[in-house]
Amino acid sequence: MTERTSEREAKLERFAEDLQQAEGKQFLELFNSIQDRELRPSRQDFRIAVQWFLEDIGYDEDHIFQSVSYEHTHESYNFDLVVASRPSAKPWIVIDLGLFDPEITHVFPGHRGDQIQLVAEELDEYHHATEAEYTVSLTDRYLMIASDNFDGRPYPAYKGEGKPGLFTLNYADLTESSFERLKEILSPPDQLPVVDDLSSVFYANDTINGKYFKMDLRELATSYKPVLDAEGAYEKGNALEDFALLMIGGLTGLETIEQKMRTTTSELDVVASNVSTDPSSIFYNYGDFVLFECENWDGSVGAKEVRDFIGKLDRSRVDLGVLFARNGISGEDSREDAQRVIADKFQRDGAAIIVIDESDIKSVFEGVSFYQIVKNELVRLRFGL
Repeated sequence: MTERTSEREAKLERFAEDLQQAEGKQFLELFNSIQDRELRPSRQDFRIAVQWFLEDIGYDEDHIFQSVSYEHTHESYNFDLVVASRPSAKPWIVIDLGLFDPEITHVFPGHRGDQIQLVAEELDEYHHATEAEYTVSLTDRYLMIASDNFDGRPYPAYKGEGKPGLFTLNYADLTESSFERLKEILSPPDQLPVVDDLSSVFYANDTINGKYFKMDLRELATSYKPVLDAEGAYEKGNALEDFALLMIGGLTGLETIEQKMRTTTSELDVVASNVSTDPSSIFYNYGDFVLFECENWDGSVGAKEVRDFIGKLDRSRVDLGVLFARNGISGEDSREDAQRVIADKFQRDGAAIIVIDESDIKSVFEGVSFYQIVKNELVRLRFGL
């Protein structure tokens, strides 16, 4: 073993000891160690270190996710760490540590300003792809943060039209003051975003392939984004109907007949034919048709609208209806209890209305069968659970 090799191993051992003791308290020294060309801490070392740093400045470990991928315009972007309320939610921070792979020898050609420019361009691309509040890249020389919250770039500036502001920190210039500024920038908000951006997230399981429900989750996620983004009652309603059509198409035993069916008295959002021949299917014991109503409201759907849907079921002589209400229906705390209206209808004549809200939709994106959700709701309705 050469003296040079022995010295490097000793440095690595000291770094490992520092890392174990750090837990968010010695990151000034840890970031300074990046500049040691012989040391070259591994990507996993810094993944652990940065996670500790995030926890130290106030993030809950349940909101820090490792190895998350996003898809944008048919490109896949992989991040070592993501801070979000849940993996499917819009990210608050995404962090790329790709240049810490010990097997990669990363040498930028040209002037140092060109090096920053190359990383800045890559960071801009990441930032637009994920729409994160803060997009962070750690290279072997710089820590860089892109954010639309920055009015300008306090360090070398490459801010163009449509580009986020950029905070750039050269490790050689790292001081306690600049490190405190870094902690201030990345400090937690009062609340992490809770609205899901389900159109961009890859899931460990990209499909649901059950007996009664089959679905490509990425296709479903793409269909759901307009539901979140639509403005105006007409556009919002159409977006939810299109999403519901895709969900219905994944159910074994149902076939969509028509969308926006006009009758002499009303309009039916979606009409499906019940073609189930499987006695074990929940649809087998219901009539020839199922009606679907879609209400993409900012608030909950009230008792009046539920009674209107019951009227459509009665006039069509249909005994099963599914109400997509993204923000749910009014419950026991409201003056008119929509939940009670549904329960009373079932007790009177056995006609069932199943409500599908955003929590149910999120469950599907997490791999739960839409069929199973409908079945569970029917059980709750039947037995008053």
